[in-house]
Amino acid sequence: KALRYAIELVAPAFGSRQAELRGQLYPLIEELQERLGKVQDHVAAIERCGAWQIQSRNLAMREKLAELADAEARGLANAIRDFWQWWTAERQTEVDALLKP
Repeated sequence: KALRYAIELVAPAFGSRQAELRGQLYPLIEELQERLGKVQDHVAAIERCGAWQIQSRNLAMREKLAELADAEARGLANAIRDFWQWWTAERQTEVDALLKP
């Protein structure tokens, strides 16, 4: 988020590159944030299910929470795989080039 906000704040200082930062870099950073957010959502859900599982005295509830945690773990693996398929060396090079003065 901080990089996205920094782009918004400092883009005017880049003069002729302002449009490039807003038009190319900003959408990439926004997509990066979205994809990493999906990964983090699964991590948080797994942690939450684990905490609730420990707190619950109901066996059926603990089993259901374990199933949910397993489903979230599969979702996490998929989100990580999807991220690395998207975050290529070429994309990283593109971001690096856009960030250089």
